[in-house]
This record gives sequence, C-alpha cells and structure tokens, in this order.
Amino acid sequence: MIGGPPVTQAFSDQIGADGYASNAASAAELAKRLVQDKGIREIYVGISHNLCIPAALARIKEMLKDFNLKKLLVTDSIPQTEEFKNLEGMKQISLAEIMARAVNRIHYNRSVREIFYRP
Repeated sequence: MIGGPPVTQAFSDQIGADGYASNAASAAELAKRLVQDKGIREIYVGISHNLCIPAALARIKEMLKDFNLKKLLVTDSIPQTEEFKNLEGMKQISLAEIMARAVNRIHYNRSVREIFYRP
C-alpha cells in the first residue's frame, strides 16, 4: 500500500492504493518493486480518481502484462473512457450511495463517521 507499512516476505499478494492517478507512475513502480523485489504473485490496485490519461493506460497495461495485476478498482468520481472500462480486471465502483448517505447525514447534523467506520 502506498504510504503504508513496509511489505514483508510473508505476503503472497498485495493491495496498492492511490488517491488519484494522472499517469499511474506510483502504482506501476510499487507493482514492479513488489513483484521483482518481494516475489509478490498478484497485485490489486485501487484508485480513487483515475484521470484517464494515456500514460496511465500504458502503465496499467504494463502492470497487467508484466507485473501480475489481477484487479483494478476505480471509483466513478471521474467518468472513465471506454479504453479504461474495457481493461482486463477493471471494476468501477459507484460513489452514489455513499455520497447520498453523507449528504443526508450532514443535512440532519449527524456524524458521517458511521458511514466510513466499520469496527
């Protein structure tokens, strides 16, 4: 995970997360290091805001081909191009319900913590 705890040899797969991807360089570098240096067998990446820039598409394709990318989760905060939607392992997650719940709680002066926190 970007900015998370160090990866140890004990992991057999790894999840990477990125706030937004303009060119996916951080995610691609992390995937490369995990596969080459740590022997990780599968990579799962989550990106909150994918900007759909051609450089990102090229790096994600590289991760699919060379670095065992199995799943790419992207929110619908930014509309995705058809090229990104058609990538192998791509799954787009809707923010509609969670945003509606947050707006409702704010409107009624209630905490939004319960939406995001699960013990």
